Amino acid sequence: MSKLQFKSIFKATGTIESIYTGGQVCVSPDASQLLTVCGEDIYITQLSTGQLSLKLEGENDVITSFAISEDGKRVISASRGGLAIVWDASTGEIQRRWKLGEGVVVSMDTKDGMVACGAADGVVTVWDVNGGFCTHRFPGHGGVVSCVKVFHDEDENGNERFWVLSGSEDTTIRIWDLLESRPKAVLEGHVSVVREMVTTEDGKWLVSCGRDKVAMLWSLSTMESHLTLPVYEGLETVGILPPSVARENFPDELHENSICIYTAGEKGIIRIWDLLNSKCLYAQAAEPSTKHMITSTIFLAASIQLVAITSDQNIIFHTLSDKHLIRTRQIAGYNQEVLDVTFVGPNEKHLAVVSNTEQLRVYDLDTMNCEICYGHSEIIMSVAGSTNGDLVATGGRDRLANVWKFNPTPPEDSETYSAVQLLGTAAGHTEPVSTVAWPMKSSSWFVTGSLDRTVKVWDIPETTSSAPTEPIKLKARLTFLAHDKDVQSLTISPNDKLIASGSLDKTAKLFTIDGQHLGTFKGHKRGIWCVRFSPVDQILATASTDKTIKLWSLSTFAPLKTLEGHLNSILQLRFCSFGTQLLSTSSDGLMKLWTVRTGECAFTGDEHEDRVWGLAVTKNEEICATGSGDGKVVLWKDATREVEAEKQKEVEQEIELQQALSNHLATSSYLPALRITLRLNHPKKTLDIISQILNPVSLESLETYLSKDATPSETLVPLLHQLNTQELTQLLNHISLLLPTRSTSLALRVLHLLFTHIPLKVEGVLEKDKKMTQALIAYVERYEGVVKRVGGVGNVLGWILGDDGEAGQDDEDEDEEVEADVDDEMSPNGDMQEARGESMDLESMSFAERMRAVMKMNEEKATRATVNGTVDPNEDDEEEDNADGMDIDA
Repeated sequence: MSKLQFKSIFKATGTIESIYTGGQVCVSPDASQLLTVCGEDIYITQLSTGQLSLKLEGENDVITSFAISEDGKRVISASRGGLAIVWDASTGEIQRRWKLGEGVVVSMDTKDGMVACGAADGVVTVWDVNGGFCTHRFPGHGGVVSCVKVFHDEDENGNERFWVLSGSEDTTIRIWDLLESRPKAVLEGHVSVVREMVTTEDGKWLVSCGRDKVAMLWSLSTMESHLTLPVYEGLETVGILPPSVARENFPDELHENSICIYTAGEKGIIRIWDLLNSKCLYAQAAEPSTKHMITSTIFLAASIQLVAITSDQNIIFHTLSDKHLIRTRQIAGYNQEVLDVTFVGPNEKHLAVVSNTEQLRVYDLDTMNCEICYGHSEIIMSVAGSTNGDLVATGGRDRLANVWKFNPTPPEDSETYSAVQLLGTAAGHTEPVSTVAWPMKSSSWFVTGSLDRTVKVWDIPETTSSAPTEPIKLKARLTFLAHDKDVQSLTISPNDKLIASGSLDKTAKLFTIDGQHLGTFKGHKRGIWCVRFSPVDQILATASTDKTIKLWSLSTFAPLKTLEGHLNSILQLRFCSFGTQLLSTSSDGLMKLWTVRTGECAFTGDEHEDRVWGLAVTKNEEICATGSGDGKVVLWKDATREVEAEKQKEVEQEIELQQALSNHLATSSYLPALRITLRLNHPKKTLDIISQILNPVSLESLETYLSKDATPSETLVPLLHQLNTQELTQLLNHISLLLPTRSTSLALRVLHLLFTHIPLKVEGVLEKDKKMTQALIAYVERYEGVVKRVGGVGNVLGWILGDDGEAGQDDEDEDEEVEADVDDEMSPNGDMQEARGESMDLESMSFAERMRAVMKMNEEKATRATVNGTVDPNEDDEEEDNADGMDIDA
């Protein structure tokens, strides 16, 4: 039997978060990306993976409308403050900004490098995207311009038509001629706000819809109404199916000249029409218990899909096939406060999430496809999955507990099939159902707890492999009064014989499955939010709003241990590592991992910005999920083995490098030795190697390395020349660390050699790290001030800051005395010494002044290069860097 391994760290590997808060939705021309508005930003999501690929960050203002160019390379947005921004859709960089008109832009359309904007003040403006200037301004509407469309083609006689079409709350459609810069026509016929307009492929017809429950067909040659189609619902969107797609799906109903449109609106369904014959060819079946409306639609010609955007911020993909729309994918655009999460399915590849909605959302963790399930009429408060993963139970504020059957494989002939289908409904509680729990060994019954202070046990009858057509009405086997206040949590023992409950009355209680009360756990100072049985020991864990976790004995009902560390109410608990560790989440936004035996916190995860309501762990304990009030679900992976393997690898590499360092020092191979100390980040050893070069113990130790007439400084300079940028940066960092120590003199000398012999490379490094530059200048200034006040030691300053090859020739006692004085001055606790003797008169600029001058000159060069568009002189030096990092070979 393998040794039990404690977990020590979890890493956040993915998130499920909001990508759409309402407004416009676009799909890239190649149908690979989904563009949505999320507050002040535009999110670009890869449709193949469901993962967020790019975020176009706004200017701290809500985006009211946006459009994507025909080639998909640029995104143009308008904000509430009237700022237009042009983005690069591949990199997210802002290419251009300009100020729009006074009115807030609520609709946009772009074509051929022009963008038309409809504003709340009734004005339509047209802008050149490349130049950022206004080409046309058309006032005339008497209300908000609700939709605009840029129209550019040729008529039957070959005459160019470059128009902007606009619809408004004043119920009119206006056509503006961009070539002649004048109004072209006013189309009157709607009696309510015009919501959308679309033209046919041949450019002969215009179709419009509005909230007056009609769709209208207009002739673009005569500018007159040709047909009005009553649809008996307020319309928000209309579109035209390509003739080839329409005739392929409806060959018997349509002829060559037919116009096939689709409409959607307040009923929340899509309908397909033969417009010229005013005939409905297909009407989508309504989802049960739905309250949403469809606000817009997008047709994807490449995949023959209709994308519907709903008022509750969900994005639903339908495939048009054989006269039917088959739902193939759903994306939940906006998660409100996440209240609970649980893994479902045999392989636990799906995650059920409940938030401040009446919808149960089940995510496929591989594709992020979301099944949105309707069955509750009010907010769902809790969710739990059975042990085998086939069943899911939910409890809601509508006083119902629903049981759902999970089947991820839909039949091919179902157009509204959901992977999670409602199996049964349990009605009986008189207050909202706050918690649900499943037994460990069975899925034939479950328990519910409610704000009515009672606990109910429900039986699930034997059913066929598929869910019934109508939900089964479940019956309660047992009901008992459990607490004096709301029941917040329930858990069932591993042997399915005991039920534990936690309540806001500050107690936890233990019952048999027959409702017999066995004992009460008292000790918390505030209400209990979660209770959990240990999987191996006779221990019950409770979490409370008093910021503590308590472990209790099931035999004596006495507290065994109290875990403290959270800063706010503790909301969820889960045992792991065979009951030896405990996961907890809290209102402080943290997830903590505790060791039960010692009571110590082994890990703290901080990925949320609000209280963490939900916590779920897979059976193999490799993955856990947390859901928070910030609307985000975070997926965590147990990275203990991975981190330990990395640490072990680092230890082995360090041992190898230490051995290599010893070998290089033994053979006086100082360059590879210096590179190793820089890679190991050992500042003291780095200076020791340099000290051996500058102050060799004996000439014999360096006779294989130094020429007869070479000074130590002349020997060190070639080594410094061979360091790449990464190594040079590390060396300067070591110098800055050693300046306030007793190695000040040596560190300053090396710094002087660097500035004297390789100034360009040093400048390039210091330019990227201003903080290190300021630290070096400060210490050099302080050291020079000390030396000036030390009389009779002029040779010391020359030794440190003077010409090469003149160091180390003075009397040792005098040097030691000066260095001691300097060390006292540089010490953080040292007092300033009285000036002794006259200050040294420097004939030239000091080293610190030279450093500042070099940095100032470098900044001026960079400024001139930016203005004149010249090349950075340091770019050639960067080519000398080793692309593979530090080379430890000789």
